[in-house]
Amino acid sequence: MRDYDGEALKYLRAKFPGVNDSVFHTDYTGCEYDYIPEVLAVLDAARIDSACSKCKGECLLEGKKSRPVVQICEHAKGYKYMRVNWTCGLNCKYDELSGDFGRMFRNSGLTEKQLKQTFKSYRNYDAETGRAKCAAFKASQDNSGLVLSGKRGTGKTHLAVAVGLESMHHGRQSKFYLVNELLDELRDANVNDHEGYNALMKSCKEVPCLILDDLGKERTTGAGLDYLYQIVDYRYRHDLQTVITTNALSVEELASWGNGQYTTPMVSRVLERGSWVKLEHVKDYRVSGHAE
Repeated sequence: MRDYDGEALKYLRAKFPGVNDSVFHTDYTGCEYDYIPEVLAVLDAARIDSACSKCKGECLLEGKKSRPVVQICEHAKGYKYMRVNWTCGLNCKYDELSGDFGRMFRNSGLTEKQLKQTFKSYRNYDAETGRAKCAAFKASQDNSGLVLSGKRGTGKTHLAVAVGLESMHHGRQSKFYLVNELLDELRDANVNDHEGYNALMKSCKEVPCLILDDLGKERTTGAGLDYLYQIVDYRYRHDLQTVITTNALSVEELASWGNGQYTTPMVSRVLERGSWVKLEHVKDYRVSGHAE
């Protein structure tokens, strides 16, 4: 396991006490993103075992009629290695939305359609989407900041949502907002409902993982963006994770759209402990049928 796979390692150590950690390391010769499915399968196994103690994990996961089972095998040459198999399991109706994750999901601003926008369902079909998936997955594990940039239809929002879902699977509340809608809501509350305005600002400032979708071409004045700057600056000072998507391909392009005095310092705060991931040469992700 990699350095950001702490939850997976914790599960494996508990499940196989006394087994050397080297057994859990899989040697991939390809790019780092080729390694992610193995980690996700172990995390899924951990969550099923935890959620379904009555049936010992014999359940459905994300609507699929199979579940991952982690095994320690011994090769004919004498060394041990880890294997993840998928087996059928229909004895229990595992409801992902019934426990703590469900409670957080209902407070996240995400829709049930977005519940399907996981790392598992994101199909990386070239090096660029593969690197983006790897960077987003890493951010979901170490709670670092992330800016996903590129034209419309490149899968940016899918990856941002996947970070939020993974955060909630780790027990960390996520909040998802379209920037235009958030600013409209803040402006309206500031005029008509000061108590609601304060509550919304507090929620955006303090939630462990905040996702701001489609930053850059807001229908707003500088006063509106000042709300957003206050939120991001607070999160920066308190070391909280912020994920941003934007159509701009660079900080300079984002600034050139007319709100650079706000957007540039906001993005720089996110990038101080995070990364900018560009999806520049990707065909339309939705039209290609890779994702919703």
